[in-house]
Amino acid sequence: NLGGEYSYRERFAARAGWRDLFAEDAEGGLTLGAGWTGEMNNSLGFDFAYAYADQGRLGAVHRLTVGVDF
Repeated sequence: NLGGEYSYRERFAARAGWRDLFAEDAEGGLTLGAGWTGEMNNSLGFDFAYAYADQGRLGAVHRLTVGVDF
């Protein structure tokens, strides 16, 4: 696997990578993602994240994550 992440002001992040890069007959492929973090009322935080992954014969997988920090 190979990947990287770019973060801007610790609020926004963009990610990209490749699964099973060096594996022979690999089913993996491109992975992409992005995330955003914020605060409300200085005591409650939130996170949003999206991820895409190529799963070979199974097709594309999309993931959406929403989180709350207390």
